Amino acid sequence: MIDTSVWLECRIDEELKTAVRHLTEQHELRSSEIVEMEVEAAYGFLRRKRIEGADVLHELYLDVKKPVIKETRAVSGLAEEYASEAGKLGVATASQMKPDFTIVACAALDNVASILTLNRKTMASDRARLVYSFVNANRKLRTPAFVIGKEAIKRFAYA
Repeated sequence: MIDTSVWLECRIDEELKTAVRHLTEQHELRSSEIVEMEVEAAYGFLRRKRIEGADVLHELYLDVKKPVIKETRAVSGLAEEYASEAGKLGVATASQMKPDFTIVACAALDNVASILTLNRKTMASDRARLVYSFVNANRKLRTPAFVIGKEAIKRFAYA
């Protein structure tokens, strides 16, 4: 699964865009309803502001059309559990991380192996990953591996 942060960066980083294309040709890719909504919102914003790369973002995302994991009650419940546990650990931004928690919940419930992200301060922070591992272990769910950062994503794409 590819996080919104990566899709947004692909509009300005040709090497990353090429790596993502290669990855999607080699592996089954899934997305989530929330990533799809965030990409659409970013595309709309970029077009309205006439910011370069809006069409690149939209075309790339649509070009690698993938199954979309819906936000079900199970997904929402797991995301809420992540938020609750994150709050107990003192994650200051836990209440603002609902989209991140929802993306990870989609991945965990759909048994997605990896999430590619540039989001190292919230979604893929050490504390957040501790929360996912704890909650998922209690629920006997697989916690996706996180591939964090442009260089790591590029290496992962060609591994």
